[in-house]
Formats: sequence, structure tokens, C-alpha cells
Amino acid sequence: MTINAELFSRYRGIPCLPLKMASLLDDIESLSAMDYDILEIIKFDVSLACNVLREANLPLYGYSGKISSMTQASGLLGPGAIKNIIVSAPIYERYSQENHETDGRVLGSFWRHSAAMAALAGKMAQCLGEPEVDDFFTAGLVHDLGKIACAFEAKPVLQSFIRSAKENGTTIWDAESEEFGCTLGDLGGMIAEAWNFPEPLVEAVRQTGRQALPETKSRLTLVVELAKTAALELGYGDGIELPQGLDKSRILKALEVDPARFEGKIPGFKETADQAVAIAMD
Repeated sequence: MTINAELFSRYRGIPCLPLKMASLLDDIESLSAMDYDILEIIKFDVSLACNVLREANLPLYGYSGKISSMTQASGLLGPGAIKNIIVSAPIYERYSQENHETDGRVLGSFWRHSAAMAALAGKMAQCLGEPEVDDFFTAGLVHDLGKIACAFEAKPVLQSFIRSAKENGTTIWDAESEEFGCTLGDLGGMIAEAWNFPEPLVEAVRQTGRQALPETKSRLTLVVELAKTAALELGYGDGIELPQGLDKSRILKALEVDPARFEGKIPGFKETADQAVAIAMD
């Protein structure tokens, strides 16, 4: 069982979930081509965020490798173009009959996790006084690009990682590295590069979930990983990763954040995540 790297380097976009797409189409039906409220409707949807960012970073628009947030993408493309991206987005229609419930549950957990991650990364960036909060929000939303792409295009590979991690009592990151010599973060980084995402966003996607986070000066990567520890603790994991896969104390130290101060903000972070997931799964 192998990952077809060439396939993923030519990957064209993340499909939407059928039920989510039906709801989105109802929501945007009454919006005009000049209504920027469209961004509020899709801001927690990981598939549409990826597809909008991919479009905005095409060389055609002259900002390839520079658009790092949904706010920037909206300003460049305009609401009319974003509406076109939504209505033309591919819809995932390959739920197997025998696994329909399981597939829906697994993919739904990815959507919930991504929404929580967006809200948490954005909130943490705000608390840390980061100047570009929208960049952190977007990085949190799309950080699991590789894992989600694998769930759609190579589900047996993802299932193999999960099975190996459970059987050996290791993290899924260890299982990925041992079995294939690369991780789903590496796969996501490959896709992000092919889609001309800015380098800091590519790194945040590539480094996601690494047990031994390398020394990095990228606060974007560190905040996304810190958000992941909070998401797991608050019950908004993706159903696959385990809390011991990340070294929270090391991340806090790298960000120069007092652990006690961080823990004191957890209740507020939970409220932020709860609201985001409620909107995303409405």
C-alpha cells in the first residue's frame, strides 16, 4: 500500500460534504455578487477555504504565493468569484453503502476539528498580540490538508496508519513515518506548495502534528500546534490523533508564554471553539 505522491502533487481541490453543500447553497442563494457576507458563510468550511486559497494564489491574479488568509483572498477575488467557487466545488459522492455512516462520522470529525482549530488559532494569535490574526485563523482551518486529502483519495492508507498506531501504541505521526518515511503533514505540504500557498502557510501545514517539532522561528506554525493541543484537550480532536503526540510545554516555551497564564485562558478558548463548531456544523 503506497501513497501516490504524483497524484497528490496534481490534486485539484478538496470535495465538499454533500449535506454541507446543500446547506451552503441555500445560504448563498439570496446573496448578490457584491455581498461580502459570503465570507462569513464559508469561513469555517475547510474544503471551500482550501479551494478559495488555491484560486487566489494562481499566477493569473498576480499574487501567487502571497495570499495567506481568507480575508486577503476575498479582497482579491471579490464575493462574485467566491460564489462561483462554491457553486462549482466538487461534491464527495463516494460514501460506500456499507460504510456510509462511518465515512460520514470520520469526515464530520475532520470538519469539526478544522473549525475548532481555526477559531482557537485565531483567538490565541489575538491573545499573543500577533498582527495578522486572519493568517493564524486560516492556517488553523487548513492545517490538516494532507490528512483530509488522504481521507478522500487514499482512505485505505489512512486506515492503515490508524490501525498501526493502535496496534503499536504509538502516535499516528510515528505510524506514518515508520510505514512510509513521510507524514500526512508532508503530503499536505506537497499539496500546499503545488497550490502556491505562501511559504509560512506551507510550513504550518507540513509541520502539523509532529511529535518532535523542530526548532522553528515561525510563530504561525507554533501557534497552530498550540491550538491543536487545546483542541485535543477540549474534545475537538479529529478522532485520530492522541494528546501525547504534542509537547505543549515546549511549544509554550518557544512562544514565551507562561503555562499558568495559558491554562487560565482555556475556558475562554473552549467557548470560542464551541461557537465555531456550532456554526460549521449547522
